[in-house]
Amino acid sequence: MNSEDTILTKLCIACKEPIHVDANVCPHCTNVQIPSRWKQAADILKWLGGITAVLSLLLMMIKVNDLFDKWNNEQDAISEIVVAAGIQTEYGDYEQAWESYQNVLRLDPGHRIAREEQINVAMIWLRNIKIIGDQTFTDIVNKLFPVLHRGIASTDKQRRATIFAHIGWANYLKFRENKLSETMIVNEYFDRALKLDPNNTYANAMKAYWLSYRGVQELDVIKTYFERALSTGIDSAFTRRLQFNTIVPYSSRIEFQIEAFRLGNEMRIKGEPLTDRQRRELIQMVMRNVEYYEKLEKIICSLPLEQSLATIQYLKELDKEIDKNEELHYQFISAAFEEIKGNANGALGIYMELQQSLISNNYRIGRLERGVKQAMERLSPH
Repeated sequence: MNSEDTILTKLCIACKEPIHVDANVCPHCTNVQIPSRWKQAADILKWLGGITAVLSLLLMMIKVNDLFDKWNNEQDAISEIVVAAGIQTEYGDYEQAWESYQNVLRLDPGHRIAREEQINVAMIWLRNIKIIGDQTFTDIVNKLFPVLHRGIASTDKQRRATIFAHIGWANYLKFRENKLSETMIVNEYFDRALKLDPNNTYANAMKAYWLSYRGVQELDVIKTYFERALSTGIDSAFTRRLQFNTIVPYSSRIEFQIEAFRLGNEMRIKGEPLTDRQRRELIQMVMRNVEYYEKLEKIICSLPLEQSLATIQYLKELDKEIDKNEELHYQFISAAFEEIKGNANGALGIYMELQQSLISNNYRIGRLERGVKQAMERLSPH
């Protein structure tokens, strides 16, 4: 084949065999050599389809990117709300903390931290519940119930026990407002909690308070529950608060007075702070006995004498503003200590000074006057 023949040939568009340059049909495979308009159109459509696919992909990527940016922004907002809710809880703004966690869960219903912390806020709120205006305990409790019941699904036995205890406490609050007729419901939740975790702080403290509220006055029973509650070292302030509120209402009974005084001494030794109310209740309980020497002696002698003296001094030091009435009562108690120690002359001297103060200043303090009179009769030589 010469160069001229080569120039006059071309390759078939289908089988690639050499054919004449002007051939419209391949003699080898019979394929038409000029593409039809339909095929050209099809090729154009395929090309356009490719472009469309690329454009669609680009648009989808833009949309995904926008969604990702939105998700990132939401996560930033959620993180900020969670931090704010923690601060609100720390400062005792439980209602706002609750709403903050609600807002997080509206944005992200499965947010694990918000779900758990909302349960924690519900329990803290119940332990520190206060009502304002026309609000009732029941209003708050009914709002918290669904979240508390959701928490029962926890696989942690101690946490479930704590939640059961708080549901029992919530039902107690409803019972106080006559919104719950069955006391068994309260008992049932406390007992469920104790079955799961016999030493659970909240279950024991709340059960003790509930029993006292329902009229149980066996001190040994109540003490056992509180001792278990305190043994964990968890939230001692709450347990002490319930302990005071359980024991003090019965402080007309000497065994409860002794227990209350022992409680104050124990808190002093352990460095647990007394609230102003607790301090006032303790010292007033002691002062009420200035005209009942035998009771006062039993209270003071329920502890080693140096501990009793240290506790009285501690309660006095916590008193920011001691008025004259209280000062005279402290003076009487000081005399009682001397009498108990066997220093009759020293005690009598203090009682005489106290009597002179009452007379010269025309103080009319009935129980103190009677107490001083009895002491002087008891100690004066006959």
